[in-house]
Amino acid sequence: MTTATPSTAVRSTFWPALTSLLFIQLFSGIVQMYFIPLYPSLAHRYHLQVGTLSLALIMFTVSGASSTLLFARLGDLYGHRRILRLVVGLVALGSVLIAVAPTFPVLLVGRVLQGTYPALLPLTFGVVQTRFADADIRRRGYAYVNAVLSFGASVGLLATGMLARPGHGPSWALWFPAVGTVVGFGLLWTGRRAEPTPVHAGRVDWPGAVLFGIGLASLLLGVNQGATWGWHSAATIGAITGGLAVIAGWIVAELRMREPLVDLRVLFRPQLLPPYAIGVGFYFGGIGGQVALSTYLSLSPHKVGYGLGLNASIVGLVIGGGILGTTVLAACTARFGRIVGFRWMMACGALMVTAGYTGMIVVHRDAAAFIACHVLSSAGAGLIIASTRTVVAELAPPSEAGVAQGMYELASVVGGAVGSAAISALLTSARSAGVVSERGYEMTWSVSAAVGLAITIIAILHALRHKRNALATPTRLVTGHP
Repeated sequence: MTTATPSTAVRSTFWPALTSLLFIQLFSGIVQMYFIPLYPSLAHRYHLQVGTLSLALIMFTVSGASSTLLFARLGDLYGHRRILRLVVGLVALGSVLIAVAPTFPVLLVGRVLQGTYPALLPLTFGVVQTRFADADIRRRGYAYVNAVLSFGASVGLLATGMLARPGHGPSWALWFPAVGTVVGFGLLWTGRRAEPTPVHAGRVDWPGAVLFGIGLASLLLGVNQGATWGWHSAATIGAITGGLAVIAGWIVAELRMREPLVDLRVLFRPQLLPPYAIGVGFYFGGIGGQVALSTYLSLSPHKVGYGLGLNASIVGLVIGGGILGTTVLAACTARFGRIVGFRWMMACGALMVTAGYTGMIVVHRDAAAFIACHVLSSAGAGLIIASTRTVVAELAPPSEAGVAQGMYELASVVGGAVGSAAISALLTSARSAGVVSERGYEMTWSVSAAVGLAITIIAILHALRHKRNALATPTRLVTGHP
């Protein structure tokens, strides 16, 4: 008679334990992207200008940015699965409200609730961390969660485009994430509890959470509305500088508190700063460059002399192909990281992103070569996303696991928002007769390539430093984090 080893027993329960988490992350990705193709039809439904409807995006972004750290902290204190259920419930409720919303204000309430979705990832990572003690199994879990999240973003774009057909309105497309998140909420309550509830001593710094939320909301409001209000307007300058001032005050207060919302001395120690910086840089160029990518693909070279002249369906396939590259490489990160190390995977991903954007500058008049460069940079994105999150998860102490991942997610949100605003301003400045010049597109790819080069250097230096420290310390104290 053979007896299963602990490792074999863990592997046999891997997929049953992970299935509900992957389903939730699939719809987290869908929620993140599905609203984008629906703006025109929603503007028609509620008799609004598209500019007014952009409030739905602003409320969605601000809600997630201001609540992620709070939910992550609650997960660290009271159990990641318990708080995950709460957040999935909020997202599901918001999705249903949006699907049935009779008026625009009701839709905005739904978007605020739905906007709490960024907290799902750090809480899911926390569940994986407490459920699996084996480092390799845990890393596989992280990799698959990242891959499914990226795949969900692709599904969100493609599915809503198919469901919201002309003449049928957006109803079916709105119910798609609503039904999925409700099912995900139910899955979290089925079966026996799969992992222990980690309860750490401490309390929630509610005043700190409110102060941080106000500061970040003001900052993101100024960044998102800068193009509409005018970058030199008093409203934009006031929102951005006011937000930065509040966040600075929050940092001072947190450093002085005995039980802060975030232990900044722990989360911003030298080992964690490079992954945060790489995340900010990647999302700055990657998210910010999406507008330039989609518009350049659709520009007619016969009319303006440049662009690829692709129709909307082909543009969707190109973008979907890029996201597929992101998904595949993210899923393979655990295997690659075990061979060469996750820090070198960060460097490899950053180098691929840099090469992709550099190639776009050179070959942007050749459709096949341009698309290949886009897929290369997207594949590199998969390595960056999965490896940085894995490194953050493994470096954070158990009592700060959720908050550390939440801080990374916030860094990505801010990086993406600032990148989108900066690149949109660059494209606007290069506009002539209503069309962005070819030089304008080249400048945006140059900015993304330069940022990619910067994070490549950071990643390489971080990997070399880690290798040097490992060689200098052959005997390590085992703390539960590899």
